[in-house]
Amino acid sequence: MPVPAPSTGRLVPATAPSTASRRAPSAASLALLGAAALLLAANAPARAEVVAVASDHATVRQAAHVHEQPQRVWKLLTNEIGHWWSPAHTWSGEAKNLSLEARPGGCLCEKLPDGGARHLEVVYAEPPVTLRLAGALGPLQELALTGAMTWTLAPVGEGCDVTVTYRLAGHAEGESGLAEWAPLVDRVLGEQVERLRRYVETGSPEAPARAPAQPEP
Repeated sequence: MPVPAPSTGRLVPATAPSTASRRAPSAASLALLGAAALLLAANAPARAEVVAVASDHATVRQAAHVHEQPQRVWKLLTNEIGHWWSPAHTWSGEAKNLSLEARPGGCLCEKLPDGGARHLEVVYAEPPVTLRLAGALGPLQELALTGAMTWTLAPVGEGCDVTVTYRLAGHAEGESGLAEWAPLVDRVLGEQVERLRRYVETGSPEAPARAPAQPEP
């Protein structure tokens, strides 16, 4: 079965994928995503790494230092995901429709007008240290994949290091399989880590507006 294209730069499309929109990622779309990833990396303090990648498996990792204690970061990570997750990476187009129950059997779920989506299932929760979820996020659901996403919070000085590692394995359509999806997954996770960091530290997940360039005298 064809799969949703990541040409929009979204891991979770703004609307549920239709049959007409499902296809493997093109070289052009991956090139655009690569350029976007470079721009994101240039403007965000999060540390990104595609740890391992092949056609049938991939591991990506994102990390950032947050100037807040792990207990508060955990609370905002879990209880307030609808405030900091990017609405561009939801099916409903509204992050407020997301919820995360940080308990075994809980889920990262999303309300939809006539139903809902179970994006990931919580399989391990150790507040405020480790949260592990199982599953394939967004359009990855439609592929023959298994996944494990682990969030860890490690106290460092007066703040903490937030690290998310996402391991995927299985069959993904396209000439290079998961090797084509890994950069997109890495970019999307990096965006969420950075939005969480800003939300914890400033109360808003949005990047501050840049001041307009001043004309030369």
